[in-house]
Amino acid sequence: MKRSISVSEITADLKSGIPDAELMKKYGLSEDGLKKVFDRLLRAACNRSRHIEVEVNE
Repeated sequence: MKRSISVSEITADLKSGIPDAELMKKYGLSEDGLKKVFDRLLRAACNRSRHIEVEVNE
């Protein structure tokens, strides 16, 4: 299942120091999913995107 995550929301979470495990729980991500999110965040920053699409665990 794919889900859209707000770039500004997850960026704010990262800036506030939320640990990876909490990010994974909050957004329903596996460890690999979180790695993909980080990769997509870098691309989104380059493209000035506001949302990214990610696979979530159900």
